[in-house]
Amino acid sequence: MFTHNPELKEIFNMSNQRNGDQREALFNAIAAYASNIENLAALLPAVEKIAQKHTSFQIQPEQYNIVGGPPAGNAGRDVQPGPGGAGRVG
Repeated sequence: MFTHNPELKEIFNMSNQRNGDQREALFNAIAAYASNIENLAALLPAVEKIAQKHTSFQIQPEQYNIVGGPPAGNAGRDVQPGPGGAGRVG
């Protein structure tokens, strides 16, 4: 993603990219959304926090397509399923 869109390096914390914190945060957000899909009120604080951060960086609609494009389709490849690994990223 950063190879084809180097301007995103100014938006993302590259340290969090390298150490896996961003990937883990994304996975945890998706898991929380899936777990609370019937209880949207529980998601509101997290969604508001994300929206505020995106607003502060002036994220534009077309940037969501870049981040959510094909590379993000591989986001789950490092998830370790099964007992002892369920839900862990790495």
